[in-house]
Amino acid sequence: MRTIQRIGLVLSAASVITGAAACAGSATQPPPASLPGPGPQSPASTGPATHPPTRLSAQLEGIYTVDWEVYELAKALGDRWGDAEINAGQTTVMIHGTDFWVDGICHGQSVITHDRIAVRTTTARAEWDCGAGRGAAMVDAHWVVDGDTLRLSDWRLSKRGPGSLDWNYSVILGMKPLHRVM
Repeated sequence: MRTIQRIGLVLSAASVITGAAACAGSATQPPPASLPGPGPQSPASTGPATHPPTRLSAQLEGIYTVDWEVYELAKALGDRWGDAEINAGQTTVMIHGTDFWVDGICHGQSVITHDRIAVRTTTARAEWDCGAGRGAAMVDAHWVVDGDTLRLSDWRLSKRGPGSLDWNYSVILGMKPLHRVM
């Protein structure tokens, strides 16, 4: 199932990225002052075309992948074999404007500063198929792009601890470099 979702993500992301320049009124906008959170102040997510890239997000824009074998991910997650079996294989991340997607099923909105990216997951049920974690912190990390490699490090993690969404992503997306495929 994850393979089918990943293929769909790559195909849909390709059309989003190649069609982004055709968006009417896609002038860049500064990132919001704070991380979007649940509640009425949150921007409505209507898809990548409504969130044009900022100068900083344009540096991150693209589709990235990272590959994990079950045994190495289980060790990295502290011998949590169940989480490793679910998340092993290729993980695909798409960044477009303020939209941040993992495997085409986990959606969040990002705030990108000069050296950090913070992502809070969507609160919209239709954009979330990743179990618990809607409206939660997904990523809060230092970012560096070097050619086609994205590295996320220096993670700020919630107090929920191992097994929570941001802790898992700090391993899956933070312990290995992500490679741009598009």
